[in-house]
Amino acid sequence: MIVLRSYRKVNAKLVAYSEKEKEAMSIQDLLDQVELSPAHRLLISSRLQTSQGTTLDKVALRIMGGSFSTHDGQSAYHRIDGGNQALATSLAARLVEVICNAPVIEIKQDLEGVIVRTEHEKFLADKVVLSVPVSVINKIKFTPELPEDIRRAMTVTKLGAGGKLSAVLTEEPSLLAKQDTDAPYWCWTGQLRDGVRKKAITAFCGSDHALKQLKVGDQNDNTWFESIQTNCPELQFSGEYIKKDWGEDPWVMGSYTAMDNEAYAAANAFSKPFQRIYFSGEHTSPDWSGTMNGALQSGVIVAEQILAGRNE
Repeated sequence: MIVLRSYRKVNAKLVAYSEKEKEAMSIQDLLDQVELSPAHRLLISSRLQTSQGTTLDKVALRIMGGSFSTHDGQSAYHRIDGGNQALATSLAARLVEVICNAPVIEIKQDLEGVIVRTEHEKFLADKVVLSVPVSVINKIKFTPELPEDIRRAMTVTKLGAGGKLSAVLTEEPSLLAKQDTDAPYWCWTGQLRDGVRKKAITAFCGSDHALKQLKVGDQNDNTWFESIQTNCPELQFSGEYIKKDWGEDPWVMGSYTAMDNEAYAAANAFSKPFQRIYFSGEHTSPDWSGTMNGALQSGVIVAEQILAGRNE
């Protein structure tokens, strides 16, 4: 409850600012102006840095909306059974064809339609929905060239850094969620829909500093795993675990958008199509950037734009 009071102090300060004032502020600017104990300041900063994937001076205050998310007492937190990838797999199963491991190298538009080229094939279409992460869009050649405002938005929008670790437990654990303030990282246990607790603990770290300190990219290093063991002595670990630095994924090269004020202002360029190309993805939804909600919202908007164009 003491920590909740600190969150409420942050919220009270946040709502006191006008929308115009927020345009020039980062989350760090806000926290610097709230009177907090050193321990609570560190805890709140660590939690937010973990979620944002970068230091808080690089994150626009506007992405927080009207308040920081808090709740009193216990609260349910739902995750997708089988992991978030299960959602993508389920959606893909409804499509006629999904082609993997064939990166697009060129998108060419003309009066007849769109030609999408990979290294070995080409595809013809009336319209294209481009959901490629902003970090890899520049690997695609566009003919004609994308407008200046879209190219600028691509340049100023950066991805945060993120890493994940999952460790096997030998017994059903207690339900817990802990924030490490050193690296920092967040770790938790969970249960299935039938109430059975999974024999596993998962951890997530955000920011380049955290990944470097925890040596996430070194598959032979146990620094992060040993830290989790130290922070969770009540759990029984089997010794097995897997970890992943999302920045090493060539299809993404990062985690999700870490949107500063420049990127927030530039994101409006993605809101309209460029001829036959429509833009979607969490990076196109500044108020919901970095979230699955933002990705979903952007897809709905693009679908509505395409349907509206057919009726014109």
